[in-house]
Amino acid sequence: MVRGSGQPGLRKAQPYECYAEMDFDIPIGKNGCYDRYCIRMEEMRQSVRIMKQCIAKLRATDGRACSRGDHKIFRRAGAR
Repeated sequence: MVRGSGQPGLRKAQPYECYAEMDFDIPIGKNGCYDRYCIRMEEMRQSVRIMKQCIAKLRATDGRACSRGDHKIFRRAGAR
């Protein structure tokens, strides 16, 4: 809703987790309800774009995918 009102999100300005490593756009609108709808659709496209990059990054790393106690998935280098 914030970006539908012309305000940028924090994922680029103050990235957390792996957002700093990802290539994605943050849609911003200024024209009310219809912009919020269009922005939501574009946010879903950008989410898929981020997920594809994460999958590619996991596949490019040697080893099996593991899960830590905080439910984050990562690849342990050298693990088979």
